[in-house]
Amino acid sequence: YQVAAATTTASSNCAAGAPQITDAWEGRRLGSYQLLHEIGLGGMAAVYLAVRADDQYRKYVAIKLIDRALVSDEVVHRFRNERQTLALLDHPNIVKLLDGGTTADGLLYLVMDYVEGTPIDAYCDAHRLTIEERLQLFRKVCSAVQYAHQNLVIHRDLKPANILVGADGTPKLLDFGIAKLLNPEFLAEASMTRAALHPMTPEYASPEQFRGEPITTATDVYSVGVVLYELLTGSLPYRTQHSTVAELGRAICTEEPTRPSTLVRDAEQQKSQEASASTTAGGSDSVSIARGETTLDNLGQRLSGDLDNILLMALRKEPQRRYLSAEQFSEDLRRHLEGLPVIARRPTLGYRAGKFLRRNRAPVAAAIVIVAVLIGAVIVTAYEARVASRERAVAERRFNDVRQLADSFLFDFDGAIKNLRGSTPARKLVVTEALQYLNRLTAESRGDPSLQKDLAKAYIRVGDIQGNPYMANLGDLRGAMDSYRKAQGIALTLSRAEPGDADASYLLARSYSHIATVELFLGNPREAVDNLQQAAMLLEPLVYSRGADADVKVQLVDTYTSLGDAYGHGSVVNLAQPEMSLEYFRKALSLAESTLSADPTNQAVQRRIAIAESKIGDVLLGQHDLNAAVKHHRKSLAEFASIASRNAANAVAQRELSVAQGRLAASLWQGGDRGESLDLRRKALAISQDLYSADPTNMQAKFGLASDLRDLSDALAANGDLPGAVADFHRAIELVQQISDADPDNLERKAQLAEGLVSFGQLLARAGQMQEAGRPTAHGLEIQATLAEGPNATRDQILTYASFLLNCEPPRLRRPSTALRSAQRAAQLSPNDPQVLDLLAAAYFGTGNAKEAVRTENQALALLAAHPTESSLETQKQFALNLGKFKRETSPK
Repeated sequence: YQVAAATTTASSNCAAGAPQITDAWEGRRLGSYQLLHEIGLGGMAAVYLAVRADDQYRKYVAIKLIDRALVSDEVVHRFRNERQTLALLDHPNIVKLLDGGTTADGLLYLVMDYVEGTPIDAYCDAHRLTIEERLQLFRKVCSAVQYAHQNLVIHRDLKPANILVGADGTPKLLDFGIAKLLNPEFLAEASMTRAALHPMTPEYASPEQFRGEPITTATDVYSVGVVLYELLTGSLPYRTQHSTVAELGRAICTEEPTRPSTLVRDAEQQKSQEASASTTAGGSDSVSIARGETTLDNLGQRLSGDLDNILLMALRKEPQRRYLSAEQFSEDLRRHLEGLPVIARRPTLGYRAGKFLRRNRAPVAAAIVIVAVLIGAVIVTAYEARVASRERAVAERRFNDVRQLADSFLFDFDGAIKNLRGSTPARKLVVTEALQYLNRLTAESRGDPSLQKDLAKAYIRVGDIQGNPYMANLGDLRGAMDSYRKAQGIALTLSRAEPGDADASYLLARSYSHIATVELFLGNPREAVDNLQQAAMLLEPLVYSRGADADVKVQLVDTYTSLGDAYGHGSVVNLAQPEMSLEYFRKALSLAESTLSADPTNQAVQRRIAIAESKIGDVLLGQHDLNAAVKHHRKSLAEFASIASRNAANAVAQRELSVAQGRLAASLWQGGDRGESLDLRRKALAISQDLYSADPTNMQAKFGLASDLRDLSDALAANGDLPGAVADFHRAIELVQQISDADPDNLERKAQLAEGLVSFGQLLARAGQMQEAGRPTAHGLEIQATLAEGPNATRDQILTYASFLLNCEPPRLRRPSTALRSAQRAAQLSPNDPQVLDLLAAAYFGTGNAKEAVRTENQALALLAAHPTESSLETQKQFALNLGKFKRETSPK
């Protein structure tokens, strides 16, 4: 019975007449199969149980015979082509299509695996599965649907009868792809005589199916949403009774589905009013069957909130407002099961904070105690100050106690929660309260060096939370700069008052270093270098003239590392001096290794070693020294993996492990090892997805996810999986757009967004979506133009804009003349830069001036030859190829 229900694609409600299969097929041979007996009959087909009958091996199958009225020569031709595509679907939760063809009598037939199982709704009720068990089972269904969608196959008729669950609890989706073979566009001839041919079941059909609009993957998302609705409530989403398909269609297209929790609560009220306890609003007692709940009221509470919103998002009328994919639907269910915020609900501070509190009861309880003590101390101090002015000494002592307690709140509490997943809302509260407290205290700190030092430290810590790009932050780069400058002002005052005060020098160095970090991400590498050199001048005497503690050494390591970034690391706008960059990264590595030798358990120093190894590998990769790059990235990954294994709950440690995996993957990819590279990229993406799901307001987590999606997209595209590459790249662009919008002053993020948009346009063009490619490309060119045409534009910003204008897709957006003007401007800034001259030559060539292109390219080659390096060999080869192309245009025909 189950197989018969599940293998009939079109409901009898959706097709007129019975199949024109006039001959009795029971007992007959069809190819290698003996048909045993009929097990199903629908609007377009009859289904038979069959067995392999050629003595090769014994196997039961289900054979579907298609109505002769649907067959024509064109249909048979296209059917055979499509059959091969569908037969390649291979997923543990999808019944496999084995074969198909045309009988001597002119009937189309399909051969499928025979499945013994129970429809998913009956299985869940029979086994009395809890809500959690039903959701886990349903996520396997989503996995199968997502797999089919990635292979460009849409089901069109998902319903419980098409989802069978075997005795081992494994769900199997039937008829995946059969709907594609039977869709109206494919059977255009037959549909002229049978206009009602639409493979769907009305109760589970989407609004666009009833309206006759294009069918997309969102159609299947809607149908599985109805299936989950029924699994959780025992009823369909629309309360009203409809006697005809047309009435049901009007309800699905115009009425809002009933909120699941409301439906079961109303059923409970009706149940209490009726004599029979088994009668419910839906006319079935399936709602009252235990789902791990004892009453309908409990079930209503369980569905209220996340599950209500998840189901209603899947059932939205507009396809574009539903979940973007079955995978996203499943991921939201996973987040709900793990107590994480879901995307179906508005990300309010209260909602996310509530989720955070439930997941971290112990740390939050401790924090509440600290805050309560702080508040109590403040009240007591204020009270004592008002009623006992004559006890000023006591009040001053109490003030210092409160100051120490507040300092503990800022440092200890934030330090305890900053690495917890989902802690951003709580950290935002810390910043708001801390700034109010610090600003008041600053006005009262004159003449108290100890208090001023504490204030400088606190402003640096607050700035880190606000927008330090190298740690979990709130994305407020300007706010971070303000806090760092306040710390710098205090430290300067202290240093001038006491020139030999080592603590004041250390604080001043830290403020210079942190300001430089912001300058880097504002696109000002020269200003960043100036600040970092000041920091190094202050720190080096402290480290080398006396026995400095580990914190001072770590700060100097960080300063050297930031100097390496500013001189030539691709993660930021830099001065394009890779040799200087390598010099500073190696200085950082050497100092970190000597520091670790004195304290082998210091994980902060071990982390600096891992970072330095990674950055050295990055620069070497840019110089095409692949073996050395892989060597350093493997060392980096080993260090980060060691740290992460000892800090499983530390979000920063997990994120840095993800980054290290991506760095090694990039080196391996360029070296030709694509297998290990793809595996590493997928591991990195899994970590970054988990971190972002836990804390979507964390800008570092969001950018990490975008980066890993982009990396995997590039790899998939190189391997020929263009649909998968487009999907991952599109999601990455959305995330970077959000990051850039949240921090409009961050020029580095703008540059990353522009590059991503233009690259996405190139990917879409490569995938054959030339019309769609124009939108992201035009947007990216507009952003890059604002960066490149400003009075303070850097060489890299101008050069990037010129390159975009010469090479972007679609070609109609290319502007060689504008590119030539930009390249000439870059040449004015860097007249002896081979890279600039190479692009200038390409711009001349693009405008038709091949003779000037040859002259300029020769000049670029001469500069490379005058300063030979290992990294320039590949560049010389490319320049020589360009020169050959330009020369061919100047030669006589």
